[in-house]
Amino acid sequence: MIGWKSPLEGWVKLNTDGASEDGRISGSGGIARDRGHRLGGFAKHLGIYNAFVAELRG
Repeated sequence: MIGWKSPLEGWVKLNTDGASEDGRISGSGGIARDRGHRLGGFAKHLGIYNAFVAELRG
């Protein structure tokens, strides 16, 4: 299993992802964290894109 690794002290890590359902609907989301706290996040409907574009925009 792959697990999330916290960033070094003083750094922030931003993880993002995008997804599409057969090129009909797509979305993206992400979360920003430091060593011990969630700093913010987002989720966004992107519209009609394939999975490749959703990943790029995520």
